[in-house]
Amino acid sequence: MRRIITVRVALTLACIAAILVIIRRLRGPAAPVFTTPAPSPALLALTTPTSDSSATTQQSRSAIPTPPTGQAAGEERDEDKDEDDRPTSASDVPAEPAPHGERWVFADQDGECPLSHPIKAKLRSGLYHEPGMVAYQRTNPDRCYATRVDAEADGLRRAKR
Repeated sequence: MRRIITVRVALTLACIAAILVIIRRLRGPAAPVFTTPAPSPALLALTTPTSDSSATTQQSRSAIPTPPTGQAAGEERDEDKDEDDRPTSASDVPAEPAPHGERWVFADQDGECPLSHPIKAKLRSGLYHEPGMVAYQRTNPDRCYATRVDAEADGLRRAKR
């Protein structure tokens, strides 16, 4: 009699353990924890005043490419005419996505994205809107991304219009 009770208890515990294992496997991995990302260095540079602002201005002016000598500013070289398939802006350049915690920032209090992260994303629709798109102005973003690569790395799709 004692042996029958022990076997029943053991079988009951084994069934409960099997059910728990099945439930855990069906639920999948734990949901990711989203943390507030640290401000990007570009945003910090825009908001932090420095005493070397004149030196920074000189460096940024010297970084602007100038046309080679013997050529007017409006003229194109023959090599430039053949390279029409070049990316036109920084957001078109394919690059690696930023690290997971640094890809996006929250929108401002008025619902606008900061200049360093101009791409607006809605999590419910799973879409992101770039500046110049039809619905960009009326989109109230949940997140703001710096590049389309970062938005796509988080599983968002580009809006059609």
